[in-house]
Amino acid sequence: MYWAGYDPRRITDLVVETFSPQKRDDFFGTYDNATFVEVDKFLKDANRVFFADDWRPHRMPRLMPGMRRLLARAVMVWKIYRNSWAFKNRGIFQADGFENWIDTLLKEAPKLSSDFGDLKQRLTFRHVRSQTLDLVPLFLPVTDVSKGTLRLVSSINDEYLDLPIARAVRASAGFPIFFRPIKLEPVQSGLYECCIDGGVISNFPAWVFDQAFRNQLRAIKPSYDGEAEKWDAVASVPWHHIALRLPHDDARGSPTTSVKYLLSLWSLLSGLGRTWLEDQIFEMVPKKRFTVRPDPPTADAVAGVLDFDALRNRNTVNAAYERGRTAVRHAINSERLKLPPEGLVTPILKELASKAETALLPVLADREQEPVRTNIFLPFGNNEFKLTYRYKMDSPRDIDRDLTFRRNRGVTGLCYRTREPILCNLESHTVNVRSMTGMDPFFKTAPGWQPIRIREGRNWLLSVPIIDVLDAEPRGRRNGDDESLVMDIDGPIYGVVNVDAKVIYGDGFDARPVILALHPAVRLVFDAAKTAASQISLTFNRMWIEV
Repeated sequence: MYWAGYDPRRITDLVVETFSPQKRDDFFGTYDNATFVEVDKFLKDANRVFFADDWRPHRMPRLMPGMRRLLARAVMVWKIYRNSWAFKNRGIFQADGFENWIDTLLKEAPKLSSDFGDLKQRLTFRHVRSQTLDLVPLFLPVTDVSKGTLRLVSSINDEYLDLPIARAVRASAGFPIFFRPIKLEPVQSGLYECCIDGGVISNFPAWVFDQAFRNQLRAIKPSYDGEAEKWDAVASVPWHHIALRLPHDDARGSPTTSVKYLLSLWSLLSGLGRTWLEDQIFEMVPKKRFTVRPDPPTADAVAGVLDFDALRNRNTVNAAYERGRTAVRHAINSERLKLPPEGLVTPILKELASKAETALLPVLADREQEPVRTNIFLPFGNNEFKLTYRYKMDSPRDIDRDLTFRRNRGVTGLCYRTREPILCNLESHTVNVRSMTGMDPFFKTAPGWQPIRIREGRNWLLSVPIIDVLDAEPRGRRNGDDESLVMDIDGPIYGVVNVDAKVIYGDGFDARPVILALHPAVRLVFDAAKTAASQISLTFNRMWIEV
């Protein structure tokens, strides 16, 4: 619901409305009442027998409480088994109302209602992909029991274009036995016969957001103008991983008796061990991540997993929302998302300027009056670059010390977009890149073109991407690669580090960037800039990595 534009407060209201006694039967859909007279009775019986820690049956008083509890659970299982309809249908509730409810809410969602509010058929991924909507990728893990595999249904995978979104949600939330498994169709690779909750295999699929996902974003076939650029921008930025986990449950106690041991073993087999393993895998990922784990509810607020009575209590639902919001604010506060202070970055820029000056010394126009400058541009907002860190840019002549411009402009924009180093002659407005993928870095073709205003006299510029070294991959050779200015790694990009100067073009220092890129002095500056970019990336990561 949040993906489609509902705000959290509205979602809490929808939960309370949906699980009211008047609507709850519609939500669960058809069920056989030969075993349980009504939904409420089944939910309460099952919750009390299987999940309420403080429940003890009053029958069979001669038996120990633990044995009485175990026998009561066996009786409940026998009731389900005796009425074979639960096994014949492979589940108790069909939950067709759940699917209809999701589809209706999606069509009425703030981000979708203007386009699909009157749509008669089920809303599919093709519908939302065909519009210029402000939607992030949606992932729905689904377990295919017939093949014993985990399917990752997503809004950006062409295989699922014609699949109704509500159908995929219903499959992903199909708690086994409680909900009946369903078929997923149409799917381009064939029919998914028997689909249930994806949490059966992976309850915490943090592995979704890996380099393969970035490559998939860049490979999306655009269905409207600008879609390819939109997803390329998403794939190119570093990501923060926010893990929303259930509260810790340390109330199982020590398995000192046979019954407690069997109960603890059941907890492990039913998912507790897998949850622990997924937590450990997530903790081992050396990336920017935040784990959000709300405080558990009070014992009298929620009796267990199947306590749907709690979901129609507005105070209980609001309290859960507040616990989650408090936990998020504690885990992701403004201090942890600040940029590194200048004192950590400026020394890197100073060292880069010194190395560049040494390498370019024979061709510098005036070392004292026209020093080598270094700076870092970072993206801000939706489509803007801002000069954030600088060195040797304190003179009144440095009119560009607080420069901002649109992200698709200038040599810096070209470097950011292509994640490739760019060497530029600022006098002739030429660069070393033979193919600029349709970009015009100087906007010469735009009506009323004006160059970006920089310090007068600057005529040489090298821009190098700041690749996130923790998410990077080795970069293979590509067609058209320059023999000298080639990055060793590729991946998400923080920003761009620039080195500019006033040089004397002439014999031995060609004014054409394509030729100049082979010059030994330029190669030395480039190597120094690559090292500086890696140091800057590590400085950023140290600010944001969870320890």
